[in-house]
Formats: sequence, C-alpha cells, structure tokens
Amino acid sequence: MINISTALEGIIKSNYFLQFGIANRLLNLSQLAQFIKPLMEARTKKEIRISALKMNLSRLQKKYSKIMPQEQQFQFEDISISSNFTTITYSKNEKIRSILSNLYNEIKNENGFITLTEGTEEITLIVNKKWAKKITDKIKTQPKFINENISSIKVSFDEKYYYFPGIIYVLFQQLTMQGINIVELSSTFTELQLFLEEKDVKLAFDSLFNKFIKI
Repeated sequence: MINISTALEGIIKSNYFLQFGIANRLLNLSQLAQFIKPLMEARTKKEIRISALKMNLSRLQKKYSKIMPQEQQFQFEDISISSNFTTITYSKNEKIRSILSNLYNEIKNENGFITLTEGTEEITLIVNKKWAKKITDKIKTQPKFINENISSIKVSFDEKYYYFPGIIYVLFQQLTMQGINIVELSSTFTELQLFLEEKDVKLAFDSLFNKFIKI
C-alpha cells in the first residue's frame, strides 16, 4: 500500500502547474487538500484526513521552494525578435537528407538562417522564408507539415544559469500562462531561441521582457 507522502509527491510531480503554485506559495493549501483528496484516496486505497494532507503539502511547499529557482534571480542579458521564418517537416529518408545537407551549406554560405532537427522518423527544418520555396522545389516529396508564419525570440543569459535546474521551465511557464504555443526551439550554451506563431510573438516578447530583463 502506498503511503500518503509518496502518493502526494507523485500527484504534484505529474503536474507542473501544481509544482509552480506550491513553490511560489500561490495556492491555498486547505483548498488544494480538498481538491486532491479523492485522487489521494484512489492511490492509497484508504480514507485520508484533510489535516494530514495539509501537513504533507506544507512539507512539499518548503521542499519545492528550495528546489525551484527563484524567478527574481534569473535575468536575461539580451532578448530580441526575428521574423520571416518557415518551418518544414519531411518524413526522413536518405535522399531528403542528402538534398538538405547540400542546401544547408548553400544557405549558410549566403548568410541565411537554417536549423535542422532530425528524429527517428522525421526531419524538421526552420529557414528564412525566402529559402523555403527553393527547398520545396528541390525536394519533390510533399512535406508532412509546413508553417510559413513563424517568428523567433532569442534570449541570452549568463553562463552561470547553465547549471540552474528548472530554468527552461521557468521561462516556458511565462508563455504557458499567456496561452502561447512554442512551435520549435533551439539552444546553445548561453542562448535559447524560441520559434512561435507570428501572431503570438509580441505578447511573448513583452511577457519575457517584463519578467526577465532588469532595467
């Protein structure tokens, strides 16, 4: 039989919003205890007192407050917007890989932007819009998906944040709270580039700037 603390942590770990709310003391623990009581009893197979749940939630709140980085400590060094990107996804095969390899070098030699992500079954590329037609003309296979209305937000941060757990989650949380979908992303040691629908980029920029840029 699973005990209360193990069952409770399992529920909290499976829900990022609960983790965030508890760590930042945004939730009323009495109300949360009432809400998750049926879930807990389903896991533990026994009746649980609200007082016991509140006590365990209080312990988890202290734990997550220490684990999750404090947002005010995390600052961007720079944030910028770029526009006119297209994202294209193909089913992966050797012919497409060969064509994209050649096009990649050509685009880079002309100072264009292209990034490739290769999975087990698919290849997705993000490229300047002006190069998209050339790519689709060269590859006769119909793309699985194409989106021509993509912009990006690039953020730069101090290298010390590379070792902070949960940094990407803290950033994503700001966009999730605004209902903004991240289409694709790429990263290096101290840079993260988020690709979004053009309609979302202004709100996303303002949300991240207001939260993470120190003026």
